[in-house]
Amino acid sequence: MIIVIAIAANALEAACLKRFMTVLKLKKPFETNENNTNSTAIIAAMVIYRKVSPFIAADLENLMNEAALLAARREERFITMEDLHEAVIKVIAGPEKKSKVVTPRERRLTAYHEAGHAVVNHSLETADPVHQITIVPRGGAGGMTISLPQEDKNFLSRTELTERIASLLGGRVAEQLTLGDISTGAGNDIQRASSIARNMVMRYGMSDRLGSVTFDTGHDEVFIGRSMAQAKSYSEEVAGIIDEEVKTLIDNAYARCESILKAHAKELDLVARYLLEHETMDAKTFEQVFTDPASLQAQLPADGDGDSASDPWPEPGNGDA
Repeated sequence: MIIVIAIAANALEAACLKRFMTVLKLKKPFETNENNTNSTAIIAAMVIYRKVSPFIAADLENLMNEAALLAARREERFITMEDLHEAVIKVIAGPEKKSKVVTPRERRLTAYHEAGHAVVNHSLETADPVHQITIVPRGGAGGMTISLPQEDKNFLSRTELTERIASLLGGRVAEQLTLGDISTGAGNDIQRASSIARNMVMRYGMSDRLGSVTFDTGHDEVFIGRSMAQAKSYSEEVAGIIDEEVKTLIDNAYARCESILKAHAKELDLVARYLLEHETMDAKTFEQVFTDPASLQAQLPADGDGDSASDPWPEPGNGDA
């Protein structure tokens, strides 16, 4: 599963700061309240908040309460940036389920799936930087790759949309290449990728064959009182071309993922092995995979070296985990 955390609008920042001050019972931006909550937490929280969506000012109290609980469990006097990062992920994706029993095969599959997302994401020009990769189950997900945008975006180009599709398919392609099999774990990714591709063709006029024409009726769901057999505004022939164009976008993105992951087989394997050993990889450690892999190798068990990095993939059909 891949999560992209969008940036909140700049116009909300003043309201956010005021809300943080209210939650922490501070009268000025730089002071300490009766509970010794350092105002540095406000600045840290503002940095985090600008990267969170669909949070609104009313969600900030919940965020700060979660961060305060995490800090208290660690017997810390102040809320730290680490507490806020964890609180954001907990509010968005749910609490960690470390007690959930995961078989070794599923754990390995999840590690390579998330590693696939991250490595493909790193290789795409317009993709947002990877913030965190984890194979610790949260909510209904067995793992996740979280990306944080660096700037506000009001619209997306065709290149950005096609690269988003590729990023979403990275996990599925990694499963196929490394384990010789595929799983239902990529179901949500495929659904989102297909939705983007269909919108590109039907809503945004980004099909070479159909041109700058929209075929979207504006009714994606069936409501009470509307016939399920509602007439389309285009012919069956055009409907067939739409399906072909959507499939072409998906197939091209899939092929691009295969090319990227085959070119970065060692990096993919290193990320997956690190996740199997440490469960979570932060942005700094992920960058080391590409800049200083030797130091990262040293942190892994000796039995993970050797043939695993140079030839990590089985022949298709040998999907032993």
